[in-house]
Amino acid sequence: MTYIYSMIDKNNSVYFLASSLTQKDIKNGDIYAYMQKYPEATETLKNVFKNGKIAFEESKDRWGYFRSILIPIDSKYGRYVIGADLKISDIKKSFDEYKIKLFLILGLVDIFALMIAFFYYRLVKEEKKHLEEICSLNEKLEEMNKNLEKRVKEESEKRIKQEELILRESKYIQMGEMMDAVAHQWKVPLSAIMLESGLLKMIIEKKGCIDDEIEKSINNIQEYVNHLNETLDNFRNFVNTKNYEEFLISEVVESVKNLVKDLLIINNVRLETQIKNFKIYGRKNDFEHILLSLIDNSIKIFNQRNINERVIKIKAKDYEIIYEDNAGGFEGDIEKIFDFNYSKTGGSGIGLYIVKMILDKYGGDIKAQNIKNGIRFIINLKKFRYNSNSKKIKE
Repeated sequence: MTYIYSMIDKNNSVYFLASSLTQKDIKNGDIYAYMQKYPEATETLKNVFKNGKIAFEESKDRWGYFRSILIPIDSKYGRYVIGADLKISDIKKSFDEYKIKLFLILGLVDIFALMIAFFYYRLVKEEKKHLEEICSLNEKLEEMNKNLEKRVKEESEKRIKQEELILRESKYIQMGEMMDAVAHQWKVPLSAIMLESGLLKMIIEKKGCIDDEIEKSINNIQEYVNHLNETLDNFRNFVNTKNYEEFLISEVVESVKNLVKDLLIINNVRLETQIKNFKIYGRKNDFEHILLSLIDNSIKIFNQRNINERVIKIKAKDYEIIYEDNAGGFEGDIEKIFDFNYSKTGGSGIGLYIVKMILDKYGGDIKAQNIKNGIRFIINLKKFRYNSNSKKIKE
């Protein structure tokens, strides 16, 4: 990160509350004071103040060219925005320098080849008796050129993959930091809900009016809160490999069934499962979150479209999970179904995006396709296998 800052909107003008500084800013005295007006505020930033939604943008100001994330925060004093900037000019500069070096290498190879060819021509003209030797040398030279071209291509591909990996890891780190901030805000109210449910149970027991249904509902509340806490902890450690374990896919499915059983009954949804077990090494909560997000998405569409016969099917075998419903299928561009903020149900559009991000972290893949009367999600984990000793096996 180059800058992290916070701002408010006052009388349709944006003001800085606080901002980090670089050494260059300090040296040049380029420092913003508290509540100093920011005249270069973009329309995207102003819209975040208006609609209260997270936004990403690329923008230029006097500090440079940045890719930014803008996060609205609502408090009892009003709405403010936390922003973080990643400077991308250095990345572009590095890539341009690399291209120049690559062209120079290829140019030197061509010049070298021309020089050898000219030398070969002189040798043939001056001394015909050395023709066989020269032919042999030429063949060796051509082989060297081929090998050099191959090596240049391999090094280029390797460099590109390394840069992609760095950007991908940077994205996970940013998401982990963002979720850490969200989790910090949610922990207190979740703890309060857990405490209040416990006190409620004690009060009802003391008055002697508790029954099985009330106790079951309170236990369900506490179980949901525990799951939310586990999910928050999981996202806070999104880029770590701690707390990983080996588990069966059937354990994930059974845990999800227990969590949503009452929700399915209330919404008149039948859940059918067909599981042929296989082992996964990772965070069980990650895979629970994937299935819970898909089920929640199906229930929303069932209710929006007033579907009478509601069925969800989950099948698992050979490191593949197939999820299907009969809610009528996806009406938008199905190629964009996992894009950030892309939703046709009136939701936030972030649920399926997070599902895709989780699977990317595990080296997995998910695809969506419309089928008769519904939609099918295919989750492929064949490139992510672990044996009984928890050692990764690459295909």
